[in-house]
Amino acid sequence: GGMSGGPILNESSELVGIHAAADRGGGFFWGITIETFLNNAPSAFAQNALVRMANGDYDGAIADFSQGLLFKPDSEVALIGLAHARLAQGDDYSRVIDDASQVLRRNSNNAEALLVRGAARAKLDRHNDAIEDLRRAQSRLSPRLQALSLALQARSYADEGLALEANTSANDAVSTLTHPFTLLSRAYVRRTYGDLSAASGDESQGRTLLSEYEAESPSPYEVALLSAFDERFGGMNSSIITLVDPDDDDIVTDPDDDVITLVSPDDDDIVTDPDDDVITLVDPDDGDIVTDPDDPDFIADDSIEKIVASSDGRVAIG
Repeated sequence: GGMSGGPILNESSELVGIHAAADRGGGFFWGITIETFLNNAPSAFAQNALVRMANGDYDGAIADFSQGLLFKPDSEVALIGLAHARLAQGDDYSRVIDDASQVLRRNSNNAEALLVRGAARAKLDRHNDAIEDLRRAQSRLSPRLQALSLALQARSYADEGLALEANTSANDAVSTLTHPFTLLSRAYVRRTYGDLSAASGDESQGRTLLSEYEAESPSPYEVALLSAFDERFGGMNSSIITLVDPDDDDIVTDPDDDVITLVSPDDDDIVTDPDDDVITLVDPDDGDIVTDPDDPDFIADDSIEKIVASSDGRVAIG
């Protein structure tokens, strides 16, 4: 029994609040006004959603953020969270843009909304629009996010063929913050313009920092943002090794690369046998874990059909 959660009505029988607690001995009753409840509900659902995002459950996070919007459809907290979760999920970047744009219609200077909308526009190859959003957000972001925004701008400039702007933004990003994403983004720019030696150095340093990145407990929004551009930032709570194409040092994302090298995230050694300190292989298409690495043949359940160790320490996808 009890009245907690029950309605509080005014003299006209209109709902004005919800019963919260009572001190029956003293005759006191406490309640929450409907306005307070509706204003705070999105934040409560957002807290649940952030826990889900931290565990990589973006579907669950989207459901929680969406539930918050039922109580307050223009909630900036819920809309920005929803945009980040959808960006990480990677299914519909247009909806990310819609969520962020809804926030920006009410507050055109919301830096978080500009940042996530710029990222989504970049994923749709709308790089000029992406750069405009990221530049507008730049001065309103924290120093850490400023560096990540510069790294995103560098990637978009490179994809647009603007070498000077790409290199300047990439260097500024690294100067602002030594971070695995700023280094890997500068490697992306340098590789785009043929500076393979410098790109390799950035890639190596970025991978080293990446192994320490999870210990920093980055925010779920940061992980969502970066994992949209580099899947190595996704699943930060998983034991995942990196698949590297030996021809160009790119991360392997599909089984079209005939030969790959396994790299240990702990010591950057090439893995030549299952006794090394790598725990799992992960299918890059859907994140499924490949079967027991103690087996000589590693069989996945879908696009990667077989990974077989060879005598020279490489493995071939069959």
